[in-house]
Amino acid sequence: MTEQRRWVILGIGVFAQASTCSFVYGMPMLIPALRSAEQLTLFQSGLVISAPILGLLLTLIAWGVAADRRGERSVIALGVTIAAIALAATYFVHGVVPIGLLL
Repeated sequence: MTEQRRWVILGIGVFAQASTCSFVYGMPMLIPALRSAEQLTLFQSGLVISAPILGLLLTLIAWGVAADRRGERSVIALGVTIAAIALAATYFVHGVVPIGLLL
């Protein structure tokens, strides 16, 4: 593997990790906007905000099994792609359950 390719892969990994952290830990800052846009209670907003953490917890073992069978790169690339699509899809749905499931 060339030296430049290693840096590209490292950059992509750092970007993906930073995006995930910004998403998971930045979501609580959106509670006021989420409450007014979706007419949610504070409890419902808390459930929606905690959905990504629950999703990460529930899929952790499945990711490990898939990485062992298919390889880390393809699993990471597919996971980040699916997560980005699901996050973008939350713009088009309304309600606690659909938003929570997508997050």
